[in-house]
Amino acid sequence: MNELFEQTNETRSMEGEILKALVGKVVDLGASVKENLDQTKRLVEHVEEIGEVKERMVSQEKRVEELVQKNAEVVEAIQQVAAKIDIPVEKIELLQGSLQQHSQLFEKPLDKTVYYHHFVGKAVWVLSGMVIITVCALTMMAWQWQRAGRYAQDEMKWRFVKLSTDSVVSIMVNRAESRGRSDPDGLARDVQYEEARRESLMRNLLREQEARRQIYELEKKKLMEE
Repeated sequence: MNELFEQTNETRSMEGEILKALVGKVVDLGASVKENLDQTKRLVEHVEEIGEVKERMVSQEKRVEELVQKNAEVVEAIQQVAAKIDIPVEKIELLQGSLQQHSQLFEKPLDKTVYYHHFVGKAVWVLSGMVIITVCALTMMAWQWQRAGRYAQDEMKWRFVKLSTDSVVSIMVNRAESRGRSDPDGLARDVQYEEARRESLMRNLLREQEARRQIYELEKKKLMEE
């Protein structure tokens, strides 16, 4: 009896656990079914919204097509009007240039500066130039006058030499005249060379005399010291 009772209790406990497990499974199944129903409702709502969006997109595409068509019509009408209107482009450009010039004139006021020209200064400069030219001319005239005077003196000396009765002097005069007629440039070179040579000899002679004088002074001083 005790064993049968224990077996009965075990059976009941097992049945209770099975029932609990079945009840838990049923509850879980009901929750999942409910969740599936909620998701299904949400999907239906999304589908409805997608349908509305599609309808709106279709209506927007129709409106865009209508606007494109109207825009093409407007552009065509503008082109027709522009073709009919004859715009004077050159005259408009000239008008723009004139307006720009007038605007620049109004932007920059006229220059009212008065310039005074002092003519007295120019007269002074001219007078100074004339004075300088006059001084130069007078200097040139004086130099030419002196040169003419030297020529006159030389000519008179030459005439005096020609009047000499010395045969040697007459020979030299005749030789100089013939050389002057045949080769005046050569005669001038010879005369200048001879003058330079004699001037050099004179300078050497003077230096020699000065050196001799200094030597004489030194010797005299030395004798006086002794």
